[in-house]
Amino acid sequence: MIGRATLVLAALLGLAFGCDDAGGGDPPVRQADAAGPDARPDAGPDAGPDAGPDAGPDAPPNLLLVIADDLGVDWSPCHGATDVPALPTIEALCARGLVFENAWANAECSPTRATLLTGRYAFRTGIGAIVTNRSPGLALDERSLPQALAPLGYRSALIGKWHLGAGASGPSLFGFEHHAGLLIGAVQDYFSWSRTVDGVTATSTTYATTAQVDDALAWLATAGPRWFLQVAFIAPHQPFHAPPVALHHVELGESPTDDALFSAMLQALDTELGRLLAGVDLDHTVVVFIGDNGTDRAVARARRQRAKSSLYEGGIHVPLIIAGPGVRAGRVSAIVNATDLYATLIALAGGDEGAVDATSLTPYLTDPVAPPQRPYIRSDQFHDPPTAADGRTIRDARYKLIDFTLADAELYDLRADPTESQPLDAADPAVRAEIDRLMDALDAQEAGE
Repeated sequence: MIGRATLVLAALLGLAFGCDDAGGGDPPVRQADAAGPDARPDAGPDAGPDAGPDAGPDAPPNLLLVIADDLGVDWSPCHGATDVPALPTIEALCARGLVFENAWANAECSPTRATLLTGRYAFRTGIGAIVTNRSPGLALDERSLPQALAPLGYRSALIGKWHLGAGASGPSLFGFEHHAGLLIGAVQDYFSWSRTVDGVTATSTTYATTAQVDDALAWLATAGPRWFLQVAFIAPHQPFHAPPVALHHVELGESPTDDALFSAMLQALDTELGRLLAGVDLDHTVVVFIGDNGTDRAVARARRQRAKSSLYEGGIHVPLIIAGPGVRAGRVSAIVNATDLYATLIALAGGDEGAVDATSLTPYLTDPVAPPQRPYIRSDQFHDPPTAADGRTIRDARYKLIDFTLADAELYDLRADPTESQPLDAADPAVRAEIDRLMDALDAQEAGE
């Protein structure tokens, strides 16, 4: 039986959930959990904050940024992926919103989270790989999105994964007035994990994806009329596992494959995302959904050595969807970068603060075929010492250059070869000219031009 949260979401989106995977049946709906020692209020669609006097039709929208961990376009049904589980919530967002077909992030999660927070490329933030206890986190002098939104009257919270260092108080140092979730990159067990709430850490035995939505709804109940909420799901990051059966309907069997477990985890995320959206006033909220990097190599649908942690498309080409009031449904083929969400969200909030590497996507929100807003997008990966996968990459509407740190550069024509099956011959003078042009563009960015 389809639960109340799903019906509310369907009504708000004006869509029917008619998509099933091979197993058939209704989309899974989470049932109420028995209260535990770390249980959170299970705010439903009627328990959200009062819209209040500042939430009139002309008021700036609330802003919900949802990040899926290790989800590339190869598992996104909105980007042509096949043989994936039914994801009715995400598919409904795509149907009523704007799907960006050529969005880049970074090859690993910490660099993307830093670029989202600052609107600056990794070579500027200094976060070029996963932040560990042996590497510096994001510099405290970086200007953050919550700090830019605060003068515009927005309260900000981060629910879920942080992974940018600065200790247990890291999120608060960058303007998040509330954080509940994970400080590091992953959990060892989704059913028993270290949950930090405003600097205080304790073990949670609530399924991690469920706990994150519980925490998000609890904060929204007190957030007031103008808010920015970043929900950074841990899922579908490893460890691969079987989620609670109420959250998915993937047939796992006795010895499930990693693909099957990943499918169930992704469907559980979709179910809980539906519960979150059912508790949000979607008539007054812009929802942004993005993957932080490519899919884990163990389950990537393309060449697995070119998935997460690589500068090939499988590592940095991610799903990006924007839906909400004033957003015209459609598809955008222009190139965009995760950094652009910094300028976009500030513009939606009524501000005009930009960042050196962020270009507002607002022209596309009313016209999906608007002229391209930027000539290039870029991504970087760097370690100390460098690895074979390290380098910098840049693309325009057609050509992509990967400038490896320890190997020769490679140029691809993404219009003719979107899967990067064969680099163009650098001995060809025309190819050499394109390599030089894109290399010059990279150098110019680093020179501040």
